[in-house]
Amino acid sequence: MLAHKAGEVGTSGREEAYSPASHNHFLEAAGNLSVVKTDDDLKQLLKKSGNRPVVVNFGASWCEHCKLMVPELAKISKEFPKPLYVVADVDLLPETSKHVKYTPTFTVFHRSRKIDEFWGSNVQKLRDHIWLHEDLCDPPLPKAVPAKR
Repeated sequence: MLAHKAGEVGTSGREEAYSPASHNHFLEAAGNLSVVKTDDDLKQLLKKSGNRPVVVNFGASWCEHCKLMVPELAKISKEFPKPLYVVADVDLLPETSKHVKYTPTFTVFHRSRKIDEFWGSNVQKLRDHIWLHEDLCDPPLPKAVPAKR
């Protein structure tokens, strides 16, 4: 599994905030993919998500694997449009990302609660986890009505 330990500086030696600006065309093309820049922004997004699962890509500017996953996340967001997708920088969200040990880490939230988490740059694994959770946003099945006798 390819990943970096959170806080580890990549080969560039730079620790600037994760800004997927070079991937803006991917972000603009995927209407359900957004970037959060603060802990409060993510908390608000999770509250407003309602019954939709939220897939958060915790990455960093110095993580080359994270940069490679942004366009893949954009593609997956079109393939599985029900969840919301978020790109978050571990260096900008210290409170929310304190659990992150490796980047990229993908955390799935439902109704503001963490329900799944995995790390690495395995696109098929990401797709499989999203597939498992995408139907959470469907309305629950109606309760069975007992048959009259």
